[in-house]
Amino acid sequence: MNALRWILALLLAGLFLFMASFKFMPEITGEANPVFPLLAERTGIALIEPYFRWITGALELITGLLLIAPRTRMAGASLGFIILLGALTAHFSPYLGIDIPGVGKFVFYMAIAMTVLTWLVLSMGVGSRKKLHV
Repeated sequence: MNALRWILALLLAGLFLFMASFKFMPEITGEANPVFPLLAERTGIALIEPYFRWITGALELITGLLLIAPRTRMAGASLGFIILLGALTAHFSPYLGIDIPGVGKFVFYMAIAMTVLTWLVLSMGVGSRKKLHV
């Protein structure tokens, strides 16, 4: 069970770090991330691109790093779950949708898969800490 916990946590950490890298791609590779410009255009909130993209990427980076260490894993999974609920909310809104021009449904399916993995990490971590006897 402990090995499975490690595998799931490291897989999830890798996915969060992978997704965070896409938030910074325009600055690194010049390729645009289509999600945030689309949200900015459809909502009329210009701050979404690039500021909300950068904040989301930073939070995903922090989440990925927190998931690696067992001591901070639950905090990382909790933060990740909040991020993913926000992502799913955006996907189910009329502003983004499930099928994103340029990337299709891949980002939506990644959000679903990562939410399930995050829930598994959270549920496996509950009660796993040793209780201190005073």
